[in-house]
Amino acid sequence: MSDLFSTEFETRSPGARGVAYVLIGVGALISATATAAFFHAFAADMFSFISPELSPWLASAAGVFLFEFAAFAWAQVEARHADTSEQITIAAAGKWLALVGSILTTVVFFSLRSSLLAGQLDDTALFVVSVIGGLLIIVGSSGLFLLIALYAGASANHTKARHDAAIRAMRATAAHTINQETTAATLAQTVEAIRRGLPEHAQRQGLVNAQQFTRERFTDPKVTGVNGRK
Repeated sequence: MSDLFSTEFETRSPGARGVAYVLIGVGALISATATAAFFHAFAADMFSFISPELSPWLASAAGVFLFEFAAFAWAQVEARHADTSEQITIAAAGKWLALVGSILTTVVFFSLRSSLLAGQLDDTALFVVSVIGGLLIIVGSSGLFLLIALYAGASANHTKARHDAAIRAMRATAAHTINQETTAATLAQTVEAIRRGLPEHAQRQGLVNAQQFTRERFTDPKVTGVNGRK
């Protein structure tokens, strides 16, 4: 129970811890009872689509689970199971949000109960309170699922997996870049080699053509000599 607040009680004497545990237990019992009664009275139709007879009891169970049990569960997670600073922060936020919801429903229930017994609540006020009770269940459920998802995403294994995926992506990008650079360099070298080889080849071909022309020109018997003499 002391995990709901801190480990401060661990440094106190056994007697002081015992008294603190009793007080916390009694307070938690009163709070859970008030929370269950609030949703039983003011969110009775929330689960009527399942069963009109069971709807008030389902609403009570949902309220106790979303606020009373969730506060204790998040406290245990924060103290004993979180393995990263992000998870500790998320668990602490879930704990205190659930505690605030529990305290508010307890205070509102006793206030409304007194007004209801005194006949100070009309049908409009009861309708508004019922809507608020339904919204509390909806918001509490949505918030719980969101916190669970954030908590799971902040685990050390999940963080490591994200880092590994990022590293693999960086390696793939670097390999692709290197392949492009290598291809471009190879192409540039090939073009340069061709460019250097063309003049030499042209010179050789020109020499061959000149020699062939000379042989054909001066070995033909019909061709006269220099200055037209035979």
